[in-house]
Amino acid sequence: MATRNGASTHVPYTALAFGAGVAAYALLAVRRGRRARDARPPPPHDGDGDGAMRADGHRLLWVEGLCDERAQLLDEQLSRGRAFLGDAAHAALCGAFVVVIGLGSGVGGHAAHMLGRGGVRRLRLVGASVVTRASLAVDAVAVGRDVGQPCGAVLRAQLARTVPDCDVELLSAEWADLPPRTCGVAPGAPSAEAALAPAPDGSAVALVIDCLERAEDKARLLALCAARRVRVLSVGRTAGACDLTRWHVSPSLADAMIADPTVHATRILLTAAASAAAEHGSGGSGVSHARHEPSAARARPSDAPGGEGKLAEGSLVEGSLVLWSSEPLRHRSGAEDEWASERGPLVAGVGQLCALSAVGVLTGRAPQPQLPARPARALLRRMAAQLAARERDVFGADPQALSSTLSAEALELACVAGWAMRCALTAEPLDSRAANLELTRRDRSLPPSVGNVLLLRADLARAHDEADAPVDAWSDADRRRIERVCAILAHERGA
Repeated sequence: MATRNGASTHVPYTALAFGAGVAAYALLAVRRGRRARDARPPPPHDGDGDGAMRADGHRLLWVEGLCDERAQLLDEQLSRGRAFLGDAAHAALCGAFVVVIGLGSGVGGHAAHMLGRGGVRRLRLVGASVVTRASLAVDAVAVGRDVGQPCGAVLRAQLARTVPDCDVELLSAEWADLPPRTCGVAPGAPSAEAALAPAPDGSAVALVIDCLERAEDKARLLALCAARRVRVLSVGRTAGACDLTRWHVSPSLADAMIADPTVHATRILLTAAASAAAEHGSGGSGVSHARHEPSAARARPSDAPGGEGKLAEGSLVEGSLVLWSSEPLRHRSGAEDEWASERGPLVAGVGQLCALSAVGVLTGRAPQPQLPARPARALLRRMAAQLAARERDVFGADPQALSSTLSAEALELACVAGWAMRCALTAEPLDSRAANLELTRRDRSLPPSVGNVLLLRADLARAHDEADAPVDAWSDADRRRIERVCAILAHERGA
């Protein structure tokens, strides 16, 4: 603004600055009033749990006696989960103490992260894995600046920022390195039993989430959980190498004995250890720490007697669940490293599935086990007739002899549990008429049996029968996988 003599005036700007100062002072006064109100003690408890009742009947969770503004923030943060589960189930979830064992694969981190954000107040993370540049693709919360830091510490720091009242305890040791307390370790030193010990406030372990990758470690953990009567949620096949759409949940290891090699190997190790313990007259689990003393749990699956293939019903505590995949992730070229770029979403999906199942177990709403649908008997009969015709026309064998080497039950076991009704090389599913896939011998010099049949696409089956060395056309990954499945099938049938 200019005056008549050309001089400018700053009166409007001075007024603007004065108004801004008044507004700032008023804001500071409001904040002082809030601090004074927040410093008051919280309202008395109603004696029915932690927290106070809001006017609309919902419960506010008080965090270390802090202000009700923070409690309201937490209440709003968990409001959708409470509305879905109900007040009673949500209170059970918030009061649970969950132990997550195994952080290296990424599944454990994703599961713990989702449980913490979902309302679980006490978590214990067991694992010594550190964040690497390669693991950034599968880690739940880590970023570039976290490379070199322990995965558990990074996750605890993130939960402290998003859910401050979640108490996260770290046990920075790999499960395979934890000795049992009976091995003479110093008092207070990390041990396998310490990992399942109650929380510092005395809360007992409500659920153990098993995200270990080695069958030997899984067998030892499941045996310890069974001895302590602790429910466990065990994740089977390595998450990054599976088809995310083919995961299933079941209450026992036996349902996944062939489809998931990790679960199958764990089951055989537990069975062998239990048999060894029974022979020595021991009432324990028989699974000991492999790095401290020899144990039958170190035996390979093929070393277990064929008649001991069934696991006792009491091996898993009632309420436990097993997550397993009936189909590995395959690519046309068969290269094992081609799925590395897809591993992050797969691991995250399995971790969230694990967290969802854990919420169901903790709130009494466990998912109902559902196994893959069994094929119709007419479909299996058509497949058996096709195999008999191939035996006559291609191999010159007597088709009547097929029933003596491959029964109807063995045929169903191979097609459903072994090959999941899909092509062994391309994972193409069987159509309703059983016209696109055919059964043939894996080893052409041997008669067809449960461990010597392949389910292949029709053109691949013909090429397999006509080639001089058909196995040479397979990738190394396909050859190892097919040999493993055939060996498991043969072992289960005692062939």
